[in-house]
Amino acid sequence: MEERRISPRVKPVGDCIVVHSQLIGNLKDISREGLYCTCIQESGCILDSHKQIDILCGEGNFLVQGLKVRIVQMETVSGKFLRNLEIKKCRLQFEDIRDEQSSGIETIVDGACARP
Repeated sequence: MEERRISPRVKPVGDCIVVHSQLIGNLKDISREGLYCTCIQESGCILDSHKQIDILCGEGNFLVQGLKVRIVQMETVSGKFLRNLEIKKCRLQFEDIRDEQSSGIETIVDGACARP
């Protein structure tokens, strides 16, 4: 299969979380075009919906705020202990990124926000 990605995905060097609404998820990989994350939640996200997220890395020392994203792929894994608790695996595409946000994304991609 031919690789169609414009920007390669990388795993963040340190621990990074994704915050949207009242949900917190783990950032699994990121590129200059989007990211892949997992979230534990009781209600579902909607495919092709638009969200605003923050990314927090490096033990809370590095923050990229107000990123506009679109959910382009989603998978639901049912909870093992509670039926209404599920894990969402989502691929998000960045939209309308400002210069300072783009710079922050590049910092994460380049591994510069790792713990000191």
